[in-house]
Amino acid sequence: MSLEQEIKAIQMFVKEGSYAEKQECVNNIDKAKILLRDQLHGTEERRHEFQNLEWLAKFQPFEIREPNHSGFIEEILNYVRSEALSQVITLDSKLIESNNLNYIVEDFMYERTYYSKINLNKLGKSFNFTLGEDFTGLSDEELMSVIANTSEKANPLKSMYSELMLPFKTMAKDKLSLDIGSISRVSNKPVWDINALINELGEEFILKHGKVKLSAIDEWILLGVLPKNIRSEYQQVVDIRLEFEVMSLEAERNALQVFKGRFVRKAV
Repeated sequence: MSLEQEIKAIQMFVKEGSYAEKQECVNNIDKAKILLRDQLHGTEERRHEFQNLEWLAKFQPFEIREPNHSGFIEEILNYVRSEALSQVITLDSKLIESNNLNYIVEDFMYERTYYSKINLNKLGKSFNFTLGEDFTGLSDEELMSVIANTSEKANPLKSMYSELMLPFKTMAKDKLSLDIGSISRVSNKPVWDINALINELGEEFILKHGKVKLSAIDEWILLGVLPKNIRSEYQQVVDIRLEFEVMSLEAERNALQVFKGRFVRKAV
């Protein structure tokens, strides 16, 4: 498909009301989730299954951690010395910029990746009128029904939107003007070859300017690459919050299978 055809396709998605319908679905799901969370928050159970709908709502404890980045990095380097280090260690971009070190580390940066987003102007917004619904007073079951049914409607629209926006991630320029607004190509966070950087600049550089990805630390512990006690040694839990999640039972089963499969197949 040519660029002209890709532009026409995304503009039709907006002008025909599909973008507005997607946004309305997302907003209504968010409203229903907030009401359901508030109604379930006072109960003792953390997990609530709605068998008739085959959906569930659950409160998951989420740790707010304060890590000792240099301690983590020093310990990780005792176990791993390969390109895989980039999966769990990155550079502190703010620290790099404040110390004017971009010119030193730029040679170690992997090729940048991008995502695209649409910005509607007045004309574009005129096709984007949405009418939010009021779900006040609905029971838990009714709210979950709203979430389940609206999600079923929203998912194909979200997939279609993602597919239509995908080609613009690799467009030559950062901004493309349309009659309904513009599409921007936005850079993802940079990724550096940490192993090569250490070999060239030394461990002290990464100990001073690096930081760890805590979610990746958890994965590496599950993989058996890092010892379990590394978390208690190099991070302090400063708070624990309850995250509210809503999903279908099938989605939960699939997520668990993917999660388990990733650790069986993945080699570091």
